[in-house]
Amino acid sequence: MDSAAVEPADEHVRDAFQLLADETRLEILFALWNAPEWTATFTELKDAVGMRDSGQFQYHLNQLAGTFIRQVDDGYTHLAAELHCIERC
Repeated sequence: MDSAAVEPADEHVRDAFQLLADETRLEILFALWNAPEWTATFTELKDAVGMRDSGQFQYHLNQLAGTFIRQVDDGYTHLAAELHCIERC
């Protein structure tokens, strides 16, 4: 595929999939998926993923923010949490 012919919407999709190429980010999403009400604190997620470096972990959360997760009062949640019937209905 010629990169010059890529539509802007296609670039957003490609960028979203690139975010998932990192194992830590996938583990964060799985941890949120399995969390009660799809919400977890920074510490709960960091412990679930097993990462010791808080700065590095924050970097991965920031990469996912806005595309796959968002920060809420109680920590972080999937953007898919608003679609309550995915798998849990």
